[in-house]
Amino acid sequence: MKVSIDSQSFLGKNRRFYSVIPFDFVDTLMNKNHGGFFKGAEMSQRVISTSKAPAAIGPYSQGIAVGGLLFTSMQIGLDPESGEMVGTTAPEQLRRCLANVLAIVETAGSSVNDIIKTTVYLADIGEFGIVNEAYTEFFQGNLPARGVIEVSALPKGALVAVEAIANVT
Repeated sequence: MKVSIDSQSFLGKNRRFYSVIPFDFVDTLMNKNHGGFFKGAEMSQRVISTSKAPAAIGPYSQGIAVGGLLFTSMQIGLDPESGEMVGTTAPEQLRRCLANVLAIVETAGSSVNDIIKTTVYLADIGEFGIVNEAYTEFFQGNLPARGVIEVSALPKGALVAVEAIANVT
């Protein structure tokens, strides 16, 4: 099947771009009801919960494993036993955040080297440098991709929070 796409802004006025797109091939790959490539690859979810990280303080799970990936909820620097904030500085709290994330990752059967993406939330982006130093203490081998975002506030007055995505088997 040939598809004509009017790409005036891309190729200029009165020009057309023609491409052969095998729609039936894409349908075969994606449609598991018709013998597709992904047939039987169910995307069932597994809830990950551990007492080694703070209990959820709202309607969410500590982590969800689905499709070979683990998604952790955002972790703040709470001690899992006392429920109290650990530390008064962003680096101190970051260390506890990362320990909480790792507890969830390990409960899912993975390790620190399986973490492929983190997002760090800072109440003050001015603390990026000292938080970065503490972060490098934790990740020394395979460094995950990372985003750092300044936020106006975090739960329980936290100075930093972390969430992660990891490979799971």
